[in-house]
Amino acid sequence: MLLLAILMSLTGFILLPENAMRWTALAICFIFISTICLRLTCKGHVQIASIALISQYWILITILAVTAGGTKAPAFSGFLFIVFTSGLLLKVRDGVITAIICISTEIAIAYAEVNGLLPESKVHNTTYSMLFADFFFITMISGFVMLYSRSMASALHSATHEISVRKQIEIENQKALFELGERVKELTALHSIMKVLQNSHVSLQEILNEIVRLIPPAFQFPNSTQARIQIGNTVATTNAYVQSSSGLTVEFTGTDGKLGSLDVIYTTNCPPSFYGPFLREEIDLITTISELIRVDYDRRQANSDLRRSEAQLQFFANVTLEGIAISEDGVLVECNAQFAALMGYNISEMIGLSVTKFAVPESYETILRHILQQSIEPYIAVGLRKDGTTFNAELWGQPTIYQGRPARVTVIRDITERTKLEEQLRRTQRLETIGALAGGITHDLNNVLTPISLMIDILRSKITDPDLTKMLDILWKGAARGKEIVKRVLTFARGTTDEFSPQQIQHHLYEIDTLIKQTLPKNISMTVSVQDNLPLVLGDATQIHQILMNLCVNARDAMPDGGTLSLSASQHILQDKDSESGGKSGEFVLLSVKDNGTGIPPEIRDKIFEPLYTTKAPGKGTGLGLSTVAEIVKNHGGFITIESEPGMGTEFKIFFPVLSGLAIVSEREVKQLPAGSGQTILVIDDELSVLNISQEILEAYGYKVITASDVQEIRKAYSSHEKERIALVMTDMHLPTTNGIEIISIVRTYDPDVKVIVCSGSLDEDGLVLPDNVKIQGFVAKPFTAEVLLTTIHNLLTV
Repeated sequence: MLLLAILMSLTGFILLPENAMRWTALAICFIFISTICLRLTCKGHVQIASIALISQYWILITILAVTAGGTKAPAFSGFLFIVFTSGLLLKVRDGVITAIICISTEIAIAYAEVNGLLPESKVHNTTYSMLFADFFFITMISGFVMLYSRSMASALHSATHEISVRKQIEIENQKALFELGERVKELTALHSIMKVLQNSHVSLQEILNEIVRLIPPAFQFPNSTQARIQIGNTVATTNAYVQSSSGLTVEFTGTDGKLGSLDVIYTTNCPPSFYGPFLREEIDLITTISELIRVDYDRRQANSDLRRSEAQLQFFANVTLEGIAISEDGVLVECNAQFAALMGYNISEMIGLSVTKFAVPESYETILRHILQQSIEPYIAVGLRKDGTTFNAELWGQPTIYQGRPARVTVIRDITERTKLEEQLRRTQRLETIGALAGGITHDLNNVLTPISLMIDILRSKITDPDLTKMLDILWKGAARGKEIVKRVLTFARGTTDEFSPQQIQHHLYEIDTLIKQTLPKNISMTVSVQDNLPLVLGDATQIHQILMNLCVNARDAMPDGGTLSLSASQHILQDKDSESGGKSGEFVLLSVKDNGTGIPPEIRDKIFEPLYTTKAPGKGTGLGLSTVAEIVKNHGGFITIESEPGMGTEFKIFFPVLSGLAIVSEREVKQLPAGSGQTILVIDDELSVLNISQEILEAYGYKVITASDVQEIRKAYSSHEKERIALVMTDMHLPTTNGIEIISIVRTYDPDVKVIVCSGSLDEDGLVLPDNVKIQGFVAKPFTAEVLLTTIHNLLTV
């Protein structure tokens, strides 16, 4: 708008004729422009209005100078007024620029005038021009005065505002400086208190005394500030502290449940703050100090509990029989005396070693897996002592925190003896299983041997040819030997032994010779030497057989590269002075087992008869063989000696006392068998061969026989023979569909007085257990002979 007004004034001055109208138009435009500047000044735009007015003055003066006589024009001196005005109204830089412009304009006009470049002056000092010039200068002076007064007022207002702002800033700076000083005191107190709390070697009372001394200097009125701290029964106060209800109190509770409090009071009246007697920061400070005290108290209690717990753990670790080790990342950092003794180290030389140092390489994977998986399940490993010996170990552990760091505590137990006992138990259980199986098959074996034995008796009564009779004798000896073998199996199955009976050692040697040869490698030969007419010894056949088997197996194992196994039996008479007799004298049968194997070192010779002692590799021996041999020999009243040289071989000598007064029976005596007188006998068995041969023998010796193989046939037998009384029932104890006790109950329902004989291939008379209401009159063990069968029946029926 301002520029528009200037352009209008120039246009009107140039186009209008040189008369009063031109000057009038110029004055109107000038007044209009001045009015705009006044409007800007009223709105506070003094600087803009000043620039506009000075610019207008410069333009109009330049126009007047160019059109009204150059330097001789009345308005030419107006340039000086413009420079003066700009210096007062504008900034220094703007005033200098204005002065340069005005000087440059005057030089240009003067140059143009001298060189005749100015247009011919059309303006003369007429009345109008003079009036306009006066009006122009009056307007300029009025505008200057107005603008200058407005500028001065604005400057004064700015100066006053600046002074006010500076005073406010100074007040705020003083307040900030005061608060900074207060915060410095508070931070200094907190720093000092934290240093005091870090000293864990002084008592709680000393800590609290030092803290209450540090609290007053942190407050804005330190000379009037008093403090008191209480935790449980421990109290610390400043010298002039008194109980007051207007003080500041912060309460806290430790983890052990003890109540604590921090009290701060002013002993004189102090100017209150916005928050009351205490600053907000002072309230926060007391709260922070109380929290630090609580945390430190809890830490002290935790450390005390930890030390007490560590002392208890150390006590229990030292009194326990188990080894205890603590490791970090697989490295041993602590252990008890039992662990050190178990491993054969001193505790000091164990610390820092890898845990794998105490185990064989085969157990590394197991140990490291449990450590990495942080497993708490027990596991088995093989321990390695300092001297290189090994032992079976059971370990179990769990993750823990030791001295502030993750660790693992492991308990280790030597289970070598337990492992041996467990292995012995497993072997025993296997033997029991084998025994149960053996007990089951003896019944079937005896059922096979029974008709063979009976048939031999039948054939013997019908054959008179000497050659055939010799063959029957051989067959009878075979059956008798089979019966003896089954008896031994049955004895083994029951886990008991027979009563001692006269034994011929040579028979056991020949038997073991036949048996052991089948198991010997081809590079081991075997010889048997027996003295003629050896006397009898009193013993158990099964146990004597066990002695020979154990010693022969040991001899075989002692000859891995081959050799000779020699068995011999001879009669010896020992005197008390004989060193090998151990003070015993008399007649003995000497049983010798000799090999030419590796021999036994002298240093372990005294240990070989100890239970569980073995030099064989794991899984190759139990350590029970020779200890069992020694025990059996002792139970037979004999003794055992050993002669061995490393690399030369070993000879075991077993001495059995001779049983005098008994003759050796080499042949079976033939007796006259008793016959019946037509009595009816019911034979019950599930084996058809036993039924048939029993029926044939009994009928051949004058008995009437009825056979049955199950309950239905038993009932049918009684129903079809109601008119004739069954005098005797002979039944097997084990039938596929029933048992002997049920059979006895059934036949008793038909005839309560009938005589009953029980047969069994898996029991003997001592092992037969019957209810009190079940009675029998006789027992026959399978396999039985015709003589046993007929004699037993005859004795019952003739009573």
